[in-house]
Amino acid sequence: MAVHGSVIKRARQNTKARQRNRSWKSRIKTQQKRIEGAFAQKETNTLADLYREYCSLVDKAASRKILHKNNASRKKTRMHLRIQDAMSPSPSTPSKKGQPSKKSSSPKGDEAAKKTQSAKEAPSSKDDGKKAKASSAKKASSAKKALSAKKASSAKKASSAKKDSSVKKEPSPTGDEAPQETEPSKQESSARQEPSPAEDEAPQETESSKKAPSS
Repeated sequence: MAVHGSVIKRARQNTKARQRNRSWKSRIKTQQKRIEGAFAQKETNTLADLYREYCSLVDKAASRKILHKNNASRKKTRMHLRIQDAMSPSPSTPSKKGQPSKKSSSPKGDEAAKKTQSAKEAPSSKDDGKKAKASSAKKASSAKKALSAKKASSAKKASSAKKDSSVKKEPSPTGDEAPQETEPSKQESSARQEPSPAEDEAPQETESSKKAPSS
């Protein structure tokens, strides 16, 4: 190794940082072991306090660049899931051999279950939308039919009213025949006023009869 002041200083800094990192990581591991002991003894009352201390240690290590921030968040989420399973245990399902088997829930499994549930619910929502559209279409068609029926009835009423008014305006046949009946009456009155041929001939005969004795 080259004998330089900077190299010697860097080696000294690395040894101090290594010891500090080991001490923090050991503290995190001891806290994790305490939580596991609580799991084994089924002490659910102390799990919340232990988890709080564990999260504080992990956050401090991440702030001092001892752990990466993604590594710290992963440790906290995994421990939270384990505590959640312990606080609310899932019902045991019998295995093939007849012994009860416990399935540990993982975030991937939960996401897959949610996806399957959403996929099952999607067709029902589509069917509901189709039914709603069909009902709205039926309502619109019934409304159109009602409007067309109203228009047809109003048109029929208007046509019947027009026919009644035209019948009332037409002159009655009795008015036309009355003048025709008066014309023959006028002819009869004129015929009465004219002298008949028998009356014209009567005076002539009298005159001839008067002249006959004189001869």
